[in-house]
Amino acid sequence: MTIPAAQYLAMRSVLRGALSGNYLGIANPSEGEMLGFFNQLFAESSGVSALSAAKQAAMSTAYRGVVSGNFPGISNPNDADVAAFFAQLQTDASGAAALSAARYAALKDVLRDVLSSNATVGNPTLADIISYFSGFFGFNGSFTSVISGSFQLVQFDIGLTYGGTLLASGTTPPVITLTGSIAGTPVPIRVECTLLGALGVWTGRVSFDGGSTFPQAFTSAATVPLTGAGSGLTLNIAAGSAAVDNVWLATCAGVADQSGNAKHYSNVTANQQPVITVGLNGKPGLLWDGANDSLTSALVLPQSSVTPFVMFCVVKSVTWGNLRPILSHAGGGYTLYQRGVSPALQASGSGFGSSSSALAVGTFGAVDLGFTNSASDYIRAGSGAPVTGTSAGTLAATGQVIGSDVGFGFPNTELLMLGYAPLQSMTAWRAAVTTMYGGTVAV
Repeated sequence: MTIPAAQYLAMRSVLRGALSGNYLGIANPSEGEMLGFFNQLFAESSGVSALSAAKQAAMSTAYRGVVSGNFPGISNPNDADVAAFFAQLQTDASGAAALSAARYAALKDVLRDVLSSNATVGNPTLADIISYFSGFFGFNGSFTSVISGSFQLVQFDIGLTYGGTLLASGTTPPVITLTGSIAGTPVPIRVECTLLGALGVWTGRVSFDGGSTFPQAFTSAATVPLTGAGSGLTLNIAAGSAAVDNVWLATCAGVADQSGNAKHYSNVTANQQPVITVGLNGKPGLLWDGANDSLTSALVLPQSSVTPFVMFCVVKSVTWGNLRPILSHAGGGYTLYQRGVSPALQASGSGFGSSSSALAVGTFGAVDLGFTNSASDYIRAGSGAPVTGTSAGTLAATGQVIGSDVGFGFPNTELLMLGYAPLQSMTAWRAAVTTMYGGTVAV
């Protein structure tokens, strides 16, 4: 269900007005701040316990009162209109800049005060305000909608930055750099030489689906704008002769953290950046080549003895090698390893934890690991059952790395997303993985 645009905009205006109460020491929010506030509020509601039916109905009445403004020619909303309004607001708020913790908390207090004046059954608590939205929305394409309070969350269809230099192979290939930006979902880019010669003579073709089709052909020039799925990007081709065995692949120089904590991943060294792959279900992946690829983040995980947490990803072991860290650390921290006997995956902290061999090599699977500094530590790989019984220990972590940070033991894996969050049920996340990437992923 949707509501008319005029009613939606009126309700949004009323909602911002309700948050603009001139509270002492709390500045009135801008439109952008309101979107950021509700983006965080919706994310925080994911995974929390639902309200009772009576409490949910009472909260719905309170929210309905907040967004009722008696606008000329625009009727006040019913409960269904309120539900449709928040569904539309969630779409508009997705990706909005996060507020500071203090600002977010202050506006939650303002919202609680406003809702209290419209409540019919007792004043709501902050937990009531958040729980109202629990289960209110389905998975919206961002895993922040099903993970509560993530420390870091990245998915490679959102916030991906292309590497500046394509990864080249073959006989003395000319350097090709990539500039511009793509408007839609990132796509893999594969450039092949089809006729040898000097710049201006050699010809090529471009694929945006990993080499299955080549919708763009070109004659080499200093600049070649990409078309179709690559629109907005330009190939910048250096002088030199190309050979028909030359292939160039787009890489990833970084990916933005979607949690709001700005713990982004990056690597400025072109030949150590993972290659962008076709992924699954129209969502790109990243391929670690097993030689030298890595992406590094400033994320510092908590000690699991103080704050139990979960590490999670959608991953495929392209090949398997002993002691290959898939999700790792910069100098010391928590790790997901290939370790033991193929296809085993194992958790590690200050020691090695439980291991699972449920996810076959060559198969994408959802993998989550719980770190509690106890025998309750677990790993669940693919559709296998959680394996517990061995503590991975606890330690003071440093920054996190995708791949290896020690100059050896690089994994040959393909990832679609990953994240870290306080320990919680991962049932909704696993369901969202299937929605996002399709039924071929083992969950």
